[in-house]
Amino acid sequence: MKASEFLSAIGNPIRVAIVCYLTTGEKTVKEIVEKLNMKEPTVSLNLYRLYRAGWVTRRKVRRNVYYRLKSEKYKEIIEQISDLYVSKEKKVSI
Repeated sequence: MKASEFLSAIGNPIRVAIVCYLTTGEKTVKEIVEKLNMKEPTVSLNLYRLYRAGWVTRRKVRRNVYYRLKSEKYKEIIEQISDLYVSKEKKVSI
């Protein structure tokens, strides 16, 4: 997989929100839907895109599908991006 494909997967606000939420641990689709207050098909489509790009893994237990970040390094990437964004916002507001 190319780096551009990997990074483009989080080039969408919904997918960024999903990845950010998954930094807190494994979640079911239902938990993600409730947290983001979105419709299940929208969340599922975006989870599939993240899965295809290698951001998340999934496992099925009976009727529930659980998603989690594929690597702790991805959590670090999101935290670094968040730190950059928050720092930039603070500088702009001063």
